[in-house]
Amino acid sequence: MVKINLLPERPEAAIWRKLEEAVWIIWFSLPLAVFIWAKLAMNFK
Repeated sequence: MVKINLLPERPEAAIWRKLEEAVWIIWFSLPLAVFIWAKLAMNFK
């Protein structure tokens, strides 16, 4: 998705971009966290 930025950035636009970044980080780290948790759960059985 390409965003064309015609206007100077508004504060809320910066907040949205930070939020989007955080969502991507969570989205990518979630499978990793589940995988690690599953391995730990196997070890404690």
